[in-house]
Amino acid sequence: MTGTPLPDWLATLEHDALAEVLAARIDVCGPPAPRGWADLAGRLQQKQSVDRALKRMTRPCVQVAETAAALGRDATTASIAESLDGPASAVDDALSALKQHALVWPGHDGVLHVADPLLERWPTRRGTAAKAPFDPYPPRLPTVPVDPERVERTAATRLKEFVAYASETLAECTRRPLQVFKVAGMQPKALQRVMRSARCNEASARLALACAQRAGLFVNDGTHIHLSPGGEAFTLLPPGEQAARLLFAWWTLPSAPTRTRLDDGKQLYPLSPKAACDGCVQMRRELAKVMQGVPEGQGVQAPEHLAKVLHWHRPLACEHVSDRPPRGMLQEAVLLGLIAHGALSSFGTLLAAGDHDGLARGASRVLPVFRDPATSGPDGGVRPPGLREVPATCVFQSEDTGLLARAVRHPALQDLGVRLLSPGVLIATAPRESVLAALRAAGYPPVEDPAPGPLPPPPTEEPAPTEGPAPDVDALAKRLRKNPRVPLRSPARPRSAASRPARPSRPLTALERAQRVITREARELRSDEIELLAQAVAEDERVRITYVDQNGVETARIISPPYEQVRMGRRKLLKAVCELRSAETGRQEERNFHYSRIQAVEAVDG
Repeated sequence: MTGTPLPDWLATLEHDALAEVLAARIDVCGPPAPRGWADLAGRLQQKQSVDRALKRMTRPCVQVAETAAALGRDATTASIAESLDGPASAVDDALSALKQHALVWPGHDGVLHVADPLLERWPTRRGTAAKAPFDPYPPRLPTVPVDPERVERTAATRLKEFVAYASETLAECTRRPLQVFKVAGMQPKALQRVMRSARCNEASARLALACAQRAGLFVNDGTHIHLSPGGEAFTLLPPGEQAARLLFAWWTLPSAPTRTRLDDGKQLYPLSPKAACDGCVQMRRELAKVMQGVPEGQGVQAPEHLAKVLHWHRPLACEHVSDRPPRGMLQEAVLLGLIAHGALSSFGTLLAAGDHDGLARGASRVLPVFRDPATSGPDGGVRPPGLREVPATCVFQSEDTGLLARAVRHPALQDLGVRLLSPGVLIATAPRESVLAALRAAGYPPVEDPAPGPLPPPPTEEPAPTEGPAPDVDALAKRLRKNPRVPLRSPARPRSAASRPARPSRPLTALERAQRVITREARELRSDEIELLAQAVAEDERVRITYVDQNGVETARIISPPYEQVRMGRRKLLKAVCELRSAETGRQEERNFHYSRIQAVEAVDG
């Protein structure tokens, strides 16, 4: 349905109703903020934004939207209610939610307009007389009695196991970096190493790896994963704080790490960018909300029942095969100690509430604490057999055991209490500065072991898609409403060409031309990314894009001018210099980029 009067309808909304639309579709608010009704309507019609909103809809909302799209120009509240097998009041409730998200909106004579991406998703059908399925109410969630103390004991055991798996995963990464493919994720042999080292199954290993990466504990150089400086600092934290950071990492993880197959049946490697799914975060929130509704002392009878309820609340949040993502997330929540015996544990409750400190305290009560090995007995004054406290002012390590053996025999070090504690460890008991000066004079200048780097910040509750403060929807609604209202015009009153106002004669600027092309062609980009790419094209600036080639391989590459719009059939492509190819060949390489394959855009420093 081309030419839908979305700008006209938006301009008729009162302040509170407009602010509700902006809050529901916060991703269209910028930065930069919409410049007017047409700009706002264009952002609301972008496929990526519509898909993001659709993932938050319940099943009856999706069913009503699909029916409205199928009816096309015949879509009215009455015709939709007549097409669906359910109460009219439930149809009204679903339409209210769809209007609040600007996915469906009213036009003339009761006709309902549908967002263009929904019309593409569900083409108009004619002549269908059968009632469409309609599920206005969520499925019943059967429960069985459970002992709350048993829930907490099992949850504590699972959490201890997971933290141990994660610790051993980090230790294995420290011993030898883990091999990864350039763009496809971790190599199978590296996953097997983690499983052997941590003595866990594949699901637990995948979960530990994904949470560690989300928490900022890894650095990927394209061939191997190493422990990051923040990861080294993480290993020195108390176990309770470690557990809290790992659990919040899972809470904000934009994927289901235990998923092993793509929808086409191909293998999905751990940490693969192809596993990305924004809906997984929403599904976790919904999982916690549903579990919080289970009465105390009761547990969900079977995972299948929970999966059905989750699918009712968020049917399109994770558009993967069957109902595996919700069940996969349930499995992950069980492995983390958030759910046990079909009930939400205290750890799950604290995580859902966003209480990081409370979660760290709760975890510290069930996790083992660090102890000084010299006083690990029940009585601090008693030394267990086989443990000995060794006095030392400084300790030196080296993989070159021969070098340490030569150093310990050097005459300049004989009066400084220098001796080998093990073949690779040398200690001294003299003042530290004297030992360091003697080592330098003897030709063995030590290199200071760098301190662990700063801890990465804990994962945020809801990762923002753009930098900067959250948009003020009230202020934006007030500013938009200052624009002159565009009156709704009935399509039944066509005007002659002579009576139509003349189009402005001002030619479009280079930036406006680029924005127009990119908005039409690059359906995967957010509004801020469209602005960024258009500015780069118009002002001949370098920019970084995430691009999927014809083989489905996703790469990040920098493109630079000269830029040129190239036509291929009905589509336009962007011709630009590809710095990735230029670096490989040693000469300037120009490539044609399909706008539809550009997944993301970022600014380039310098």
